[in-house]
Amino acid sequence: MILLANYFGVSRQAIVIRLEELGLTKKGTWDWFKDNGGITDEQVRQVLGVPEHDTNVDNPQSSRLYLLAIDAWKKDLISEGQMAEMLKLDRQRVRELLDEAAAEEDEADDLFKLHH
Repeated sequence: MILLANYFGVSRQAIVIRLEELGLTKKGTWDWFKDNGGITDEQVRQVLGVPEHDTNVDNPQSSRLYLLAIDAWKKDLISEGQMAEMLKLDRQRVRELLDEAAAEEDEADDLFKLHH
């Protein structure tokens, strides 16, 4: 569960519930985890081999959160400052991320242009 949640960049709860929905684990597996203390951060550190000091809340967020934040910014749902706060980055790094995303988008657009 821990490896899958980490790989897909989703919460431990989300991966267990999805596996239940797909019939890949028994119904009620998440309830069992909840009733027995959940999947702890310590267990995650043991499985992923992440040193305790590297799991600090100041670490950059998952790539999925980056993508969602960039999408929200493009739609004017959040400001650059809100994005910086959400991702726990300084504004200069946020601008770099937005520039990189724009460049990748332009590159992707160029791939789909038809040549006459």
